[in-house]
Amino acid sequence: MGAISHRGVAERSDRSLAPRTAVRALGVIAALIAFALLPSSADALTSQVLQASASNTPGFADSHMNDGSPSWTWGAATGLGGLTVRSQKSGANYRMLLKWDISLIPLDASVKRGDLDLYMNTSNTATRSWQVLRLTNSWVEGTSTGAACTTTGVTWNSRDCVAANNWTTAGGDYTATGAVTITGSGTNCTNKWISTCFGVWNIPTIVNAWLTGSGNYGVLIKDTVEGNAQGYAYWFSSKENSAANSPKLTVYYLRKAQNLTATAGNGKVILNWAMPGGTPDYKGTMIVGGSDLTSVTNFSPVDGTTYGSGYVCGGTLAACGVLLDDTTSCAGGTCTATLTTTLVTNGTAYYYKAFTRDTDTTYCGGGTGACYSGASAIVSAKPMTTVSPDPKWGYSTINGASFAPPGLDAGSPGMVVFGDSTSLHFVNASGTSAGTWVVAPFTATGSISKRPPVIPSAYTTTGVNVTYATSQDAASPANGYLDAVNTSTGARLAAWAGQGTFSGNGLLGGAAVWLQAAGNLTFQPGSVTTDVVFAGTRNTGAGSTTNNKVYAVNGNTGAVVWTFSPGNMDIISSTPYVDYSHSAIWVTSRSAGGTGQPSVWKLNAATGALFNGGVNSQDKWSLGDIDASPTPSGNGQYIYVGTVSGTLYAIPIGGGTAIACTPPSCGGSTGAGVIQGLPWPLWNGNPETIIFSRNSTVHSVSFNTSTAAFTTTNWTVTLSGTPTVSAPIDDGTGNNIYVGASDGKVHKLAVSSGLEQGTAVTVTASGTTVGDPAFDFTNTLIYVGAGDGHVYAVTPW
Repeated sequence: MGAISHRGVAERSDRSLAPRTAVRALGVIAALIAFALLPSSADALTSQVLQASASNTPGFADSHMNDGSPSWTWGAATGLGGLTVRSQKSGANYRMLLKWDISLIPLDASVKRGDLDLYMNTSNTATRSWQVLRLTNSWVEGTSTGAACTTTGVTWNSRDCVAANNWTTAGGDYTATGAVTITGSGTNCTNKWISTCFGVWNIPTIVNAWLTGSGNYGVLIKDTVEGNAQGYAYWFSSKENSAANSPKLTVYYLRKAQNLTATAGNGKVILNWAMPGGTPDYKGTMIVGGSDLTSVTNFSPVDGTTYGSGYVCGGTLAACGVLLDDTTSCAGGTCTATLTTTLVTNGTAYYYKAFTRDTDTTYCGGGTGACYSGASAIVSAKPMTTVSPDPKWGYSTINGASFAPPGLDAGSPGMVVFGDSTSLHFVNASGTSAGTWVVAPFTATGSISKRPPVIPSAYTTTGVNVTYATSQDAASPANGYLDAVNTSTGARLAAWAGQGTFSGNGLLGGAAVWLQAAGNLTFQPGSVTTDVVFAGTRNTGAGSTTNNKVYAVNGNTGAVVWTFSPGNMDIISSTPYVDYSHSAIWVTSRSAGGTGQPSVWKLNAATGALFNGGVNSQDKWSLGDIDASPTPSGNGQYIYVGTVSGTLYAIPIGGGTAIACTPPSCGGSTGAGVIQGLPWPLWNGNPETIIFSRNSTVHSVSFNTSTAAFTTTNWTVTLSGTPTVSAPIDDGTGNNIYVGASDGKVHKLAVSSGLEQGTAVTVTASGTTVGDPAFDFTNTLIYVGAGDGHVYAVTPW
């Protein structure tokens, strides 16, 4: 199969992958006009009712406490309804505590109303005022129906029975911020929801605080004037008394615009974003932007207010203004807007953020304007001429840097696929839509830090254009995730439902794929004949220097085929190499900081066993810590690996002693640090030239595969200003290589001498790191990610 080669992380397959036509249904507009999608049929905020479905529903709690019995607890009480608020002298004031599970409310929700309603079992005819306050400390409901606390449960004195857990202030720890008071009479309110007689507490400030990190400890309800001589008591239904009549919180909200991105071009900026989808039926978007970052950051629309395109929020419209304030529905859709030369100038940085909007202001204060969500994160873009040495385009995400080389799907115009801290992006490589979405980004569970392999449908058993992305969350120990995503739709493959999660096993390294189109192989157990995906773990916490694994996963279904877990495998940060000629998988790992355990592993691809039964220098090599991915020689006779200490090794593919190239005697007398990314052989005959990078140096050596020896140190180069450098890549001519650097530039070096060729292309500010480049042979472009959160397309020079 000539269309796809079998190289490691930075596949040479990118120059010749089968074409694929990407279809987009995004309306592109001149000047400042937005998208046009089908009109809506309804217009209302999303609502979510939070109420216990049974007495033991997880995440829900209710109880009361009183100062006359400060050590008593009533977490499971049902008498007279089970919950009370009371104002009475002689130490008999009752306060109620309520808590709801808010996991059904999205974390990006902007809560406009939060209606708290109670079912009154026994009322009092007196007019009283009750206050809801946000609790600032945790408490335990307990299981007592009313008795002195002996084991667990909230009391007037304690959050959970014992003195060690006492409230900071007896009677509960709370804040007045967001507090709400309602006043009414219990007349004719018995056996009714208080919304029909008193009204409800609207507590959006409290609910928003729960969603933004203040801690969901629930609320406390108390009489505003306690210690009354008459003794006013009101009893309400608890979840133990009646789940159907238990405390109810109805939350109305808008979600933020999703995945706002900005693509800089010549005299224009193109913005892409997605609406949250489903209900509510959002009435369009407000885009605010300009060159004044402070003004853009500080602006927030007021609910019920009409702004309109052209509203100035910072001196001039170009500095800070409402650039788009449409009333077109885009619910569930992807959206685009083009800002042209009337609003942007080449060479100037601009900043943008988005607000979803709805014209139903019933739940956000009324008025004739709109109801607005919270702001998306800010993206930036700097328009440029797109003529070399300027980049052709720059794509900015809200989700941080991406230093791995993008995956490439050739076609017309082709697609660039890359990950960041939360998402996988699918971007047009060239043409009139260059640098903009093919489809909306895919949201991953963890952070994506390695290049995803992109496989056209003609070469995969899935039958669709597919990419496989590894990610890892920040839990301790970390959890790993492997996702199979259709690059034509941006959706995870339906057949992978319930698969691809590796609890307690992080996945930081990249995925490699055995393609049946490249070589038929039956995997065991289960006689699997689909494509199979390989990924190694990067575990955290205790035992992580020995408890790592390699997984083989069915590429069609996500089911684990086999697991290699030798008990002495350190963390894996690299991408495996698929050796079709020998039906083997090569994996590199760390080795606990020494050479006492293996760091290069050769596995039987079909079974996951060590290839030769576990023989040193035949299927495992102890070479010291390795983070770089393995890569083959041009004739397929050797595997090259680079260690953390800077030594380059050539390993006979059939087994044997690893041949070392150890600086300074080999690889140059200067340089320090880890070998970056992977060694880059040029596949230029025998002896073969190998380029590799360390911290601030780029090296060229030659290896003779016939004599099994490193024969020549060709050159070592330190770039001007001594920036750190990325892994290298060549342009396919055998004459030039490219590296990114921490001076914000992409550099071109001559293969023959290491001398810089022409003027390095500046893609971002000096001091900002530029990551590993990828070369697109179809469109003749170089792609690099940078520490400023952008991916840039650069024309070779």
